[in-house]
Amino acid sequence: MDVTQMLPLFFLQILMNGLFLGMLYALMAIGLSLCLGVLKILNIPHGSFILLSCYFTYFLFHIYGLDPLISIAILFPLFFFIGIPFQKFIAFSVRRGTVESILILGFAITGVIENALLLIWRATGRAVRTSYSTYSITIGDIIIPTIYVIGLVVSIFALSMLYLFLTKTYTGKAIRSVSQDPEIASVFGVNINKIRWIAYGLSVALSAVAGAIFSMIFPFQPFSDITYLTKSLTVVVLGGLGSISGTLIGGLVLGLAECLTGGTLGIGYQNLIGLIVFLIVLTFKPKGLFGKYVE
Repeated sequence: MDVTQMLPLFFLQILMNGLFLGMLYALMAIGLSLCLGVLKILNIPHGSFILLSCYFTYFLFHIYGLDPLISIAILFPLFFFIGIPFQKFIAFSVRRGTVESILILGFAITGVIENALLLIWRATGRAVRTSYSTYSITIGDIIIPTIYVIGLVVSIFALSMLYLFLTKTYTGKAIRSVSQDPEIASVFGVNINKIRWIAYGLSVALSAVAGAIFSMIFPFQPFSDITYLTKSLTVVVLGGLGSISGTLIGGLVLGLAECLTGGTLGIGYQNLIGLIVFLIVLTFKPKGLFGKYVE
């Protein structure tokens, strides 16, 4: 096979990898987007919740032999109920502090989680390796890891369920109304505090789903939460806060940009391009692709 034949195949492989990676990024960021849209605060511990889910998945797999896909059924409700007291604590802090103090509180919570994980698990990189982790699907000359396909399916399912929940249920519509105008929503009988508890709990629960999938694909260690938060924020800025479709497109744009850069310039530039895209969009189009202004 000569170079002219290999080049289209090379870019097709990059396109496929970017698609799968982009959907994973969308799943990772949707919880942060929901939190920004409803609570109007930047949830700094978002990356820490994803990392906690990675370690919970690792623990359940290695101690009890529980498959990561099955562990999602445990982690989703567990993290939902973990998120509710966190939101109450944050709401109490919001009433008593400034935006700066809330951000400092978020970083403090992140630091506590990081050091607790470091104390328990040490700095060793870990990953969940299942029986199907090494399997691949071959379509012609294109090779697709099975866990990428699983991640794609889980991402599509999670985003679809969230969309249906927000558009077809009373609670989902209440979350959207609080996101748009809390005062008007309260006039129509919406319990603002309850809806915010649910929205934050749902945000943390979605982080748990992302963590379970990421633990199978990428190695993680106690300080991986910064990477998760940075990439999630990049996706949200690309798509605009509170927009599911924007988060989806933002994830795909970031995934394709990283895969294209990594495939052409080298893996060392892959993370750099994400930060460059983040700065460009935040500077020239702070409204994002489909959402509201990011302030």
